Amino acid sequence: MTDRIFTTVFVTAFFILYAASIIAQSGSVRLGTQITNGVTTGGCSAPCVTNIPPSNPNFICDPQGSGNHSATVITQDVTVPAQNYFVLNVVTNECDANTDGLDGGDEFKVNGVTVVSGSGNTRVNYSECFYNGGQTDVDVPLTLIVNRRDETVTATWLFYGSNPGGNCDNATPLPVAFKYFDVQSINNVSKITFVTASETNNDYFSIERSVDGRTFERLDDIKGAGSTTDEHQYTFIDDDPLPGINYYRVRQTDFDGRYNFSQVKVVRHHIKDNIVVLPSSTDGDISIATDIDDYRVAVYNSAGQQVAAFANLSGHQWINIQTLRPGLYFIQVNNGVVTKTFRVIKI
Repeated sequence: MTDRIFTTVFVTAFFILYAASIIAQSGSVRLGTQITNGVTTGGCSAPCVTNIPPSNPNFICDPQGSGNHSATVITQDVTVPAQNYFVLNVVTNECDANTDGLDGGDEFKVNGVTVVSGSGNTRVNYSECFYNGGQTDVDVPLTLIVNRRDETVTATWLFYGSNPGGNCDNATPLPVAFKYFDVQSINNVSKITFVTASETNNDYFSIERSVDGRTFERLDDIKGAGSTTDEHQYTFIDDDPLPGINYYRVRQTDFDGRYNFSQVKVVRHHIKDNIVVLPSSTDGDISIATDIDDYRVAVYNSAGQQVAAFANLSGHQWINIQTLRPGLYFIQVNNGVVTKTFRVIKI
């Protein structure tokens, strides 16, 4: 059985997530592990299983099929608008009284914090109000960890531009409200500047960089201000940026280990004849970060034998060495003028 994550097809072991608001934009999304032949929920009854669009065209309802699968982490980010209250309600979908709910090892998390731990078909009935007091939107991840296809929840939320009362009178502030975040290219360095409108239980910030916007590396940490409603400005200089496009984000970590992220900012550096190969160890993909044109990449093993080659490349590119045996390799980049060689471990 193959478990996959989908955003636009019908799936089970999922959230049915509906975003509704008086002020903010509304929407809905479903996430989870794909229904496969003979693998569905017990009983195949709504709302755990339904054929309403958008649906998986290969949907098969087999009550005798096993609903078990390996533990799967399903995450949906909810973007909370600036200066908005975020009212969240999460409940278990009642389909099969004998199997619904979260078992041992199952969890439901909000913003990285476990709010429900499974044990003996624990029903989820969670409600909370959060407040984003900053000037920018904040992503709040909802995370469901399950190992059966009938362990499902429905999460619904509302955004309010002013306090709607009720439990929002004691709203939980989102950890850090980013008022401003920007990255500038200045004399071949990246200047990262961000301003917080408020901080709650904030331990530190981590400046992270990526060559592709997907995989980030930590550059350094900056101490936070703890809990404050005062505005604070932070600056960091990346004096060794990658040639070409650089993606930056700020990861904020609380004293209790919870964390969230800023928006991602992009900056380009035109660094003549500079080449960077990342990562230094990989199971397949290698990034060639450069602004040079018409170059060739040759891959050599530890015995000096060429085992792969890639020609007619320009700018930032990815190459794949997944088919090579684990071990030490040398990645040589050459455009006829500049030649650089990098060590890479294939794992």
